[in-house]
Amino acid sequence: MAEMLAEYLSPEGYTVELSYTAKAGLNRLKEGGLVLIILDVMLPDRNGMGVLHEIRQSSRIPVIMLTTLAPALFSLPNRCTSPVLTGFSTINA
Repeated sequence: MAEMLAEYLSPEGYTVELSYTAKAGLNRLKEGGLVLIILDVMLPDRNGMGVLHEIRQSSRIPVIMLTTLAPALFSLPNRCTSPVLTGFSTINA
């Protein structure tokens, strides 16, 4: 999924940096300079919701949560006020 997002966003002028683990992503966040995080709920080393909680301890950077699993929605914190979108597909134009 990460590569697909990079493939769509890069031609639109966005600089995309990929981190494949929570540890790598959190280390990159500490370096600074990011304006948005697209965070997968299911990471190989940690749960994305836990990573979001850790991010919120020190940053208010916008985070878009992605998942391909609908049951992950049930673990969203009660204070989540943003709309939640589930599932997505790509359309080849």
